[in-house]
Amino acid sequence: MNKTNKKFSLWLSKTDIKYDSSINLSEYSYFKSGGLAELILFPTNHEELVECIKNLNEFEVLFRVIGETTNLIFLDDVNYSCLISTSKITYLHFDEKTEEIVSDCGTKLPALSRFALSHLITGMEGLEGIPGSVGAAVFMNAGAYGDEIKNTLVSVDVILKDGAIKNYKSHELELSHRNSIFRTKKRDEIISRCYFKGNKGD
Repeated sequence: MNKTNKKFSLWLSKTDIKYDSSINLSEYSYFKSGGLAELILFPTNHEELVECIKNLNEFEVLFRVIGETTNLIFLDDVNYSCLISTSKITYLHFDEKTEEIVSDCGTKLPALSRFALSHLITGMEGLEGIPGSVGAAVFMNAGAYGDEIKNTLVSVDVILKDGAIKNYKSHELELSHRNSIFRTKKRDEIISRCYFKGNKGD
């Protein structure tokens, strides 16, 4: 991150979005590895995530988006600049009209699985033991015990560089074993909100 970026510093001082600076990633990350991060932003909802993406791109601040860090290894000798954590973006909702589960990207997979169970929806049981977030699970089409994200995923909302929202249907994501279009084509799009629909069961 360019420390002389006055516009970004001004935005940061005025925003209500929580953040920490000079983070030792070995104390923060799941695998207890990594050097320093100059800044980690912690948006708490979809709107704040949009604000972060839009402003960081506008001010030309390089950043990475992280979730629960369960599938990330931070290098000890690297000084990371700006990170956005989705760990606090955990909105979950059951839409009675469409019978879809709406989940924000930071929701933990066990929480999604149990939420589906509480609404008698099958197809997500195998996600219970995966210690990651929904956004990351879509990114790599996570799965276990015969269940994969692609089996119940209807569509995803992504945030573009300018803050605009675009929706992809699941068949557009080229979901295969531990893979998706986000992984293979390195798109400048951030997975924000996901929509799932399973079968009713006991």
